[in-house]
Amino acid sequence: MNSADRVTMIVPTYDAERSFPFFVQSLHSSLGEVPRVVILRHRNELLDPEPAARYDAMLAAIDTKERRFLIEQIDGDFNYSAMMNRAVKRLDPAVEFVCLSNDDIIFSRNDWLDTMVEVFDRNPAVAIVGCRLLYPSDPGTPLDELVLQPEQHFGTVQHAGVSIVQGKGTTLIYKGRPYDHPAVTRDRVVEAVTFALAIVRRSLFEEQQFDTNLDWDFNDADFCLQAGNRGHKIGYCAASIHFHLETVTRRKYGLHGKPDNRDYFMRKWRSRIDRAMSLDDFTKMEPYHR
Repeated sequence: MNSADRVTMIVPTYDAERSFPFFVQSLHSSLGEVPRVVILRHRNELLDPEPAARYDAMLAAIDTKERRFLIEQIDGDFNYSAMMNRAVKRLDPAVEFVCLSNDDIIFSRNDWLDTMVEVFDRNPAVAIVGCRLLYPSDPGTPLDELVLQPEQHFGTVQHAGVSIVQGKGTTLIYKGRPYDHPAVTRDRVVEAVTFALAIVRRSLFEEQQFDTNLDWDFNDADFCLQAGNRGHKIGYCAASIHFHLETVTRRKYGLHGKPDNRDYFMRKWRSRIDRAMSLDDFTKMEPYHR
């Protein structure tokens, strides 16, 4: 069975009229066959009616054209954790892996899905796999160029894993370093990964769910720490490389986020965070994890 038949993607989207067509285009250009894709179209009263209607029409056209896409509408306050818990429960029980993706990803490497699934196949202890996410070398690069010639625009690292640190709670490993920094070019086990793009074993959702108190921030780190406490490993797949157009839709999403997400996370994981390094000490270790 190929990876596309083993994986279902879940993609929440809110107000990505500009970037979402390139998300879809790059998904096709990066894979021989796309997996099933569940698009969670979130709407609320903050959306301007005219752009919202255009976006709805665009998604409807995608739904008609794409045989493996399904659009589900979600209304009301935004809660990423609750949406994901609900969406996973509704999946076909035969699905082995759930790929969680933001709507602001531009996929750039061929066969990245196979590459990430192979990490699970090689190591049954791995329950979550993240990837290498980059900023474009020039923030002004047209999105169609990122799709057509991705390697020409590789810039700096946005994500190569997440570590727990004192004070801040979490930090992105190697953020801002060159895309080909030696430490980000090999697979490793990490404490957590961002769910801007990650794959999770479906079976893990039978053991745990997203904490709905974390409606916007820290829900991915929390989910990874839960898994780690259960004895599962979290992997970083260096060969799966993509662009993350960070915060494209975050501002409007964030208006529905609880301001105390960070405080809640810090309280929940206080003992773990207190045992961690300070951010300063962690940063001074570079090059760490070579």
